[in-house]
Amino acid sequence: MKTGYFRMLFTLLAVLLLGSAAKAQTIHYVTPTGTNPKDGNKWEVTGTVKSLTTALKDAKAGDQIWLLGFEQITSADQLYVAPADGFTVKSGVKLYGGFRGTERTIDERTTLGKAPYFTYRSVLSGDIKGDDVVDPNNLLYPTNTTRSDNATHVLSLNMVPTQQSGNNNTYPTVVNGFTVIGGNATDFGGGIYVYGDNAQGGAYQIEKCFLLNNYAELGGGAIYVTSDVKAVSTESRIVDCVVYNNLA
Repeated sequence: MKTGYFRMLFTLLAVLLLGSAAKAQTIHYVTPTGTNPKDGNKWEVTGTVKSLTTALKDAKAGDQIWLLGFEQITSADQLYVAPADGFTVKSGVKLYGGFRGTERTIDERTTLGKAPYFTYRSVLSGDIKGDDVVDPNNLLYPTNTTRSDNATHVLSLNMVPTQQSGNNNTYPTVVNGFTVIGGNATDFGGGIYVYGDNAQGGAYQIEKCFLLNNYAELGGGAIYVTSDVKAVSTESRIVDCVVYNNLA
């Protein structure tokens, strides 16, 4: 009798664990327009295609968000343009770029031979109006008025594990495979801004990203990590990134 009871208990536990694992593997598929393009790159998957804003709202800790990329950026509808205060990633959500749309795993993404140089680029842009003027002298400085309406932070990582995020400090917050451009912060972190008390744990991982033409008045033109983000985890890292032509 006891054997049957424990067998049933173990079976129930296995089912619950499998259910939790399945939930943790949820993938949100994203394009700049929130729908699959009619021509060119598109997601060849079964499931709903979303905008990045919607995916970030829907995702919970452990979820992955995959962003379609493009080999040639020829129009504004191939860019992921940030709102005024930028895109925000919840604690424990994993954000991946660099996909053609045919991949079934993260490792299938192709590069041009170096980690941050993805063949299909997923570009997060802070240039909201698409009017930045490339001025070799004043491109990043406040004197370039075309940047005054850019997003303050292109991307923010909120490291606080909240009920909304669903994180219990088990899952790292990941940003992997992006070109981040055009941030214009009046304080810190024009490109990527990492903030929030993670004293109980919870790592951030910024990997294989290309940070270009971001500005911050007080510090961290490309990336800034605030002092309340504790280095409590050896898993926190910024690796295989290129930081080029950023200013603070």
